[in-house]
Amino acid sequence: MSSAANGSRKLVKIWKPNPAYISKVLFFRHVLNSQVVLTEEGIQRKNLKQIIDVTLRSPYVRPDHWMPFIALTGFPTREFRDTLVSFVRYHIVHRPHSAKYLSLPKRLRIFEDMEQTESCVLALCDALHQLPDKRKKDFGDSEPHFKLYWQQLSLRELPTKKGYYWPKYVEHDKLILKRGREILNSNLLPIPKAVCIEEIVPDGMSHLPWKKRNRKKLTDGKPTKSLGGDKEILIGHDKIISGKKEDNEAQA
Repeated sequence: MSSAANGSRKLVKIWKPNPAYISKVLFFRHVLNSQVVLTEEGIQRKNLKQIIDVTLRSPYVRPDHWMPFIALTGFPTREFRDTLVSFVRYHIVHRPHSAKYLSLPKRLRIFEDMEQTESCVLALCDALHQLPDKRKKDFGDSEPHFKLYWQQLSLRELPTKKGYYWPKYVEHDKLILKRGREILNSNLLPIPKAVCIEEIVPDGMSHLPWKKRNRKKLTDGKPTKSLGGDKEILIGHDKIISGKKEDNEAQA
């Protein structure tokens, strides 16, 4: 008779989403050329791939050259956040240009191409107007509410000068920085996305999700520990379980 049938239980650790985590988007601006990069946390080298033209892309990140100038919170779902980031990035790259710009040779256009602050703010304003109507299912029964933090409060007036306006469900606040790049706002401080909690479950019941259903037959419902790749090991045992049939037959 199995241990689960005997009613024995065990204490396991399970990772669950952190209820205190606030999804956000940080807008970083290069202090020398005004290029803009959007991230969820601090800027990293992989985020520079948002700059399409590789000739304008820095090969590495200097923290003292990138300054957060906008922060946005209030996303109902991760999908909505990703959609907004894609919307803003697309309109920054494909923004309309004047006839004077089009008449310039490519070597002189790069100076205007790197100036992305204004187009970023206008694209963000447009996104906050359009996306809540297009993705109403993300909000459910609740009303949209976003909060924008500005490093320079004067930047929020850019849409007004162009004949646009911010939606009524957008709140504005000051982005507080230390040394020009470290965010001090309490709602924007980095916190873990998930927390580890302890739960009591029946012994013999795996608390880890299965990546492949056929592994349940190999482990007979016993808890496993991932070894990376497609291999797992039974907790408290030495036998390695692999997703490949021939590997398991060789160990039998």
